[in-house]
Amino acid sequence: MTMRYHLTLLALFSLLSAMPCGAQPAAGPLELYLLGACPGHESNVRAPAILYRVEKSARDLEAIRVVYDPGRGRGPGSVDFVVADSDLRMMVVGSPGAAPDHCEFIRMDAPWAGDAFDLSGAGDASLIRPPLFSPAEAGKLLLLFDWVSGPPLTETLTAIDVSSKQKEVRTWQVYQGAHITGGTRGYEFSDDFRYLHQWENGRLVMPLGGYAVEVPPPLPLGLRFEEGPVPELVLNNGFLLAAIPGAPEPQSTSGLGKLTYRVYDRAGGAWKTLTVPGNLSRNVRAFGPWISGMVDEDASKHVNAGVRTNLSPPRVSPGRTERPQEWRATGRPIDGWLEGFYYRPGILFLYHVPSGRYIQWDTRQGDSEILLVENGEVYYRVNRSIYRATIGENAIGKPTPIVEADEVPDIHWVFHGPPVPADYKLPPPTVLWWRK
Repeated sequence: MTMRYHLTLLALFSLLSAMPCGAQPAAGPLELYLLGACPGHESNVRAPAILYRVEKSARDLEAIRVVYDPGRGRGPGSVDFVVADSDLRMMVVGSPGAAPDHCEFIRMDAPWAGDAFDLSGAGDASLIRPPLFSPAEAGKLLLLFDWVSGPPLTETLTAIDVSSKQKEVRTWQVYQGAHITGGTRGYEFSDDFRYLHQWENGRLVMPLGGYAVEVPPPLPLGLRFEEGPVPELVLNNGFLLAAIPGAPEPQSTSGLGKLTYRVYDRAGGAWKTLTVPGNLSRNVRAFGPWISGMVDEDASKHVNAGVRTNLSPPRVSPGRTERPQEWRATGRPIDGWLEGFYYRPGILFLYHVPSGRYIQWDTRQGDSEILLVENGEVYYRVNRSIYRATIGENAIGKPTPIVEADEVPDIHWVFHGPPVPADYKLPPPTVLWWRK
């Protein structure tokens, strides 16, 4: 199919200056909230999305509400996506394929309050990728859904006003200011990226709906992508932009390969590179000016990118005997997704874009991930435990245990918010079936 691109040049930085970036939790005492969900591609997975808080005295979880119940949809399934933006203080959870009438916002300043909206009426259209939040103009926040239907193949845009939850007519140019924050599929590779085309003079554009939405500024000569598979825009917020090549670099014959990011520092107005270990280390998240991620490598130890050679025994991520191998009511074991495809050594990393500060540490547990970076601290999960640590100049401080529970392996998002109101009624025990 031949796609005709139309290019409209807009002043991106004037738009970004209006973004409510780096927003902080409401003043006053705060609680730590945690969202457990199991988004993924497997249609036979039945797992709820559950909002918890931490019982500080017992370092245990207390369920606040069930955000998504897999029994209410049109068939088996869990949520399709969880989009979390700590800068905008917003989350959205949805499963349009199973329950189009029940996508839900989670406002981090009032997470106990349900805020559902209806996505029905899309007909036979399929969601291409998770939606993105876009601060279209000062004081207004949109949620952008990108659909495809056909034949003939047609790409359409649905824009929802987050405040009114009403659909709005918008052009594809609202994607210029859209936030891409990563982490939409938990331990799986995030799929909220957008493809990029690199034009002459290093200009980058997103091909959307027959239009080419420019992502300025151009890449300098020494950082441009080589010809081949199209690159991907994996992170974008008011502080930074990060893109990766469309194909992984060949893996080294021993040890770990590497992946090189092109990162734009909006405050400094300059492009730079970030090279991390692991040729598939693309599962990154953006927290204000910080990029967080985990090291991933091809499990097959192949030398030529794209060619897999099964090993006997397969390369296994460390800590397998400590990880649950049975399906749980709240999710599925990570090893069913990892083994034979991906090797995760348990190495986590942080990168502060303005200063170039890079910090890396080894948990020695393949099921590990960074959940939140906020106020000079990092929250991260190691299997069934969550820790908090101070971010130092070259390393993190001694970790403090926050919570340990059987549900923790399915928790991939945490944030701070005001305490639950005293008159809020917690779910009755009959609703909390996963703890039976």
